Amino acid sequence: MTAEWYVLVEEDTRETKRADGVELKLHRWKLVATQHIAGDEGNAAAAAEDAALHYMPGVLARHARPGDEPARQAFLT
Repeated sequence: MTAEWYVLVEEDTRETKRADGVELKLHRWKLVATQHIAGDEGNAAAAAEDAALHYMPGVLARHARPGDEPARQAFLT
């Protein structure tokens, strides 16, 4: 039996609502991307690192300028 590898990207989709004069910040984690990886664990790790370094969440993309890249480091557990 061979293992199948996938890279999953989740995003915190924060939404601000007002109710009875109170501002509520609602957080919900949402699966925003999946990618099947052909090959072994090394290929999956490389794809996950690439996604971690280059994926731009929607909340940041709304404020980004052309050419902006997320400033972060990838780590795998």
